[in-house]
Amino acid sequence: MADCNGLQDILSKIAEDVAERSNTQVAADAFDAYWQCLKPLAKPYVRDGFLEKDKALPRFLSETATLHLAVSLIPQWCTAHGFGHAEDFWSIHHEARFFSWYETPQPLLSSIRTWATAHSEIDDVLQAMVLAAENSLVGLRRRSLGEFFTPTKIAQHLVSLAGCDLLTLSRHTVADPACGNGNLLAAVVANTVQAVASGLVDPDVAIADLGRHVYGFDIQPIAVLLTRLQLLLVSLPILRDSRLRDQNIYEVLSFPYIQLRDPLSSPESFWDLFAPFDIIVGNPPFLKAVKRQMPSVANYEEILAGQPNLYQLFLWWAIRATRTGGRIAFLVPQSIRAGQYLRRLRQQITQTCEITAITSFADRTGVFDSVDQQVMIVALRKSAATSHESPIAVRVSANGQSLGNLPTLNVPQHQLVRAQDDAPVWCVSSERTDYAIMARVCDGQRVLKNAKEFKILNGGFVWNQHKENLRSVEMEGSLPLVSSASLGVHQFVFPPSDQRVRERLFVHSGPPLAEPIYENRTVLLKRTTPQKLQGRRVVAATLPDAFLIKYPCYFVENHVNLICMSEADTHEQCLLGLAAWLNSRLANFIFGMMNGSSHLSKFELELMPAPKPMLAELGNIASSLPDCSATERHEVMALIDKFTFEFFGLSPDECRRIAQVVPLPG
Repeated sequence: MADCNGLQDILSKIAEDVAERSNTQVAADAFDAYWQCLKPLAKPYVRDGFLEKDKALPRFLSETATLHLAVSLIPQWCTAHGFGHAEDFWSIHHEARFFSWYETPQPLLSSIRTWATAHSEIDDVLQAMVLAAENSLVGLRRRSLGEFFTPTKIAQHLVSLAGCDLLTLSRHTVADPACGNGNLLAAVVANTVQAVASGLVDPDVAIADLGRHVYGFDIQPIAVLLTRLQLLLVSLPILRDSRLRDQNIYEVLSFPYIQLRDPLSSPESFWDLFAPFDIIVGNPPFLKAVKRQMPSVANYEEILAGQPNLYQLFLWWAIRATRTGGRIAFLVPQSIRAGQYLRRLRQQITQTCEITAITSFADRTGVFDSVDQQVMIVALRKSAATSHESPIAVRVSANGQSLGNLPTLNVPQHQLVRAQDDAPVWCVSSERTDYAIMARVCDGQRVLKNAKEFKILNGGFVWNQHKENLRSVEMEGSLPLVSSASLGVHQFVFPPSDQRVRERLFVHSGPPLAEPIYENRTVLLKRTTPQKLQGRRVVAATLPDAFLIKYPCYFVENHVNLICMSEADTHEQCLLGLAAWLNSRLANFIFGMMNGSSHLSKFELELMPAPKPMLAELGNIASSLPDCSATERHEVMALIDKFTFEFFGLSPDECRRIAQVVPLPG
């Protein structure tokens, strides 16, 4: 195991030296050239002032230190193993010109040699490279580009789902359109190294394949250089038995198709009839984009439905750039499963591809360092005629651990990809019982979108846009502002106990505000599910009589969705029944199968089954809930669960499964 702490100390010293030398004219000229190169590539996508010069400079200096550490390590490895030599990196790789202004001093080079002598195995050097790449970005606005490098185990699993094997690069061209530090491509190249070691491929042929069949793109010079270096290090064992073993490794293993370019901005040369790739893998940036800033946005109109995210553009790019019969495997947020803005992308995937595998990561944290995001790997096969007959291999992991030992459930396409009015929804589980429950509850039922007696809205009041109107106490001319802090499962408390909202309990409404004012009883729902409510996705409450008597009119924050009655003859009992259904364990189970994120949108609510006879009966059962004690409330909720299980004809095993997944509220 590499002493990463020791290497981190060396990197810190190099970084300090780089900073001390950064006031020179040569450093200023190098940074200006770097910034002028990066600016047009990144400008359409970045945020948070990433391209402001005073914020870009620390990142540039950190990247300089990282790259010099990596380049200083490689000759030591060659010396230790007695073949090849590493010279002229800075002149061979065009993008290195931005960082060649610095020269590592001899005392630090001596420290690097000492470390490399103690850690001469290739795995140690690779581990050091990954550490260096990560440290070039930590704390330096990496969220501005939505960039988080793929952990090695997840990278290996992803490329296996893409169908990569030992002979992949002998037969196929592989690409990563947002290559980062090259972890995904490194996992592909590692298969070729193993093929050479096993005698399946001649080493000289393998080296030629690496130069012809490995493509990677990124808009950052440091990413392109680190990818080439990591692929070089992975490939070095091939040189042992090669006729090229004594040549300059930077020339022999140059990886010319790892390129500094924005593939999204000029997709035509890669798409459809020109599609050059057999396999595309990716962990693209998870970053909202501004549509009007995007180059070539017209090329993506068919998959855009509202706020675009870079990962959906990269996935569509990959589908269009893959040959018929080719494979795509991407790491993406779970919001792709049912998100409103992703519905047109899901439609296009259904029309152009078959899903071959999904690995879902259940935990929001622990998959990436410092990232709170539920993610999944989706693997696709591009097909001219999509029969959707092949089953989908589904796996579920907590946080990416033990991926090689996960049980696999083969799920028919029609069970996982459920047709809806506007777009398919992906229902993901590794338990076969869950798909039977979905079919029993959802097939043939009216959905909330078609329930004309109800209207789903967003509260709409954005409090930080009206700070001058906010009040902590009721005053003449003010109305209450309902926030998510007031909501629990069948519970509504105003004012809430959460101190964070105590300064915005009321809104002074004069002069009149454009935000909607609500009257009468509504069902209120949290838009984001708290992490502590594991298994429960919906938190809903109806406004009690006491609140409505005291406050006939009120505002509702945009972090709250609400459902009101849209027809005058709709009885309030139906509204109570709807709240009872949405809070039930069965409805939470169904919503969790469809929804892969912690957010609850109007679009996703509209997909929920809502049989009218059931809502009427539930209204009768739930009528006493507003006045119940905590003990009585749990008893009524148990009756609601029992009724919903019986209404849909669930078996005892199915009822137990729901109870296992969705806990009772506290």
